[in-house]
Amino acid sequence: MASVGSSAFYNCAPKDLTEGAMWTMTYSSVTNFTLLPGLATFGNKFKNSTALEKVSLPDSVTKIEAEAFSGCTNLSVVAIPDSVEIVGNSAFYNCKSLSALPLLGGSVTSWGSSVFRYCTGVAKLSVPGNMKAIPGYMFANCSNLVDVVVEEGVEMIAQTAFLYDDLIHRLSLPSTAINLSYANYTKTDYAKNLETATFHQLHPPKNVAKAFLRNFTGVAYYPPDYADEWEDALKGDGLAEYGKPWPEALESEPGAVDVNGIGIPYGWLAKYGLISHVSPSVAARTGTGKVDAHGKPMEVWQDYVTGTDPTDATSQFTAMISITNGVPYVSWSPNLNTNGVVRKYTVLGRKNLTDDVEWAPTNSTHRFFTVRVDMP
Repeated sequence: MASVGSSAFYNCAPKDLTEGAMWTMTYSSVTNFTLLPGLATFGNKFKNSTALEKVSLPDSVTKIEAEAFSGCTNLSVVAIPDSVEIVGNSAFYNCKSLSALPLLGGSVTSWGSSVFRYCTGVAKLSVPGNMKAIPGYMFANCSNLVDVVVEEGVEMIAQTAFLYDDLIHRLSLPSTAINLSYANYTKTDYAKNLETATFHQLHPPKNVAKAFLRNFTGVAYYPPDYADEWEDALKGDGLAEYGKPWPEALESEPGAVDVNGIGIPYGWLAKYGLISHVSPSVAARTGTGKVDAHGKPMEVWQDYVTGTDPTDATSQFTAMISITNGVPYVSWSPNLNTNGVVRKYTVLGRKNLTDDVEWAPTNSTHRFFTVRVDMP
């Protein structure tokens, strides 16, 4: 073939499309779209594209503009990198085929309003702590939401954040959520399906009953050490009979859950929003979303033993190794050997980091070191 004439592929609507940074057209018939690296801002060229099912964006993208995928009712697979920092208003509005919401837990620092409104395909939701404030209408009209966990770190929940989400059965709010507004439900059957609401705030936030518990007939759990304060707050709203301290299983001496002989304080489980959802022993073995020095996923009990904290960087455990006369010595910060609990620290070494060998007790040939923390 010597040449291709003009308009040779005119009006041929592609189904699968891969485009580069100079992408300028909108294709309403595209079902599978892949963008090549180069573009920093992704616009709304797919707004109301009911054909789109899959989309993949490169890590060059740092901003998704308002209404970028609004009305893409068949969009079900979204691959968006953690490079995205800004998400505009209604970016995924009415994407009702999504069973999981993208970008939560990523690096987004600026969220618009109504980003996931009418995403009715989502039944379970964990709002990560890096979303310090849940904007207005963020998860409104997600009418099939049943299970909602707001993780430690979230401080403010807008009054319309969960508007009309009246099928929620289980709700867990973190100790950091102290700014609650009270229009999260507006129907006359307000919160009628809410069976358990677990609050990790030590002191009852203002509007706590109005925000989530109007017409509530389930069980509201609160920290046992502050029971009197919570009872007074719920009594003032006519809900005293529905309030209970956290389950007794989470209050064993000294307020800990036993996992392989290691006592995990119930407050540690509360930081991960696990108290009301699974049995304590299972909760303590649940993944934290973090990895250890070897890249292996960390469980809650491991996170407790090593002394890291999911929300406070200043209290994360740090081990230091010094060499004196060829002998490695370990020190650490903060001091975790308190209140009668003593941890054992072992220095392990390797010759290099490329061989597929296990870390072993140190010897003179080792040039790389790590610290293992064990409970005695």
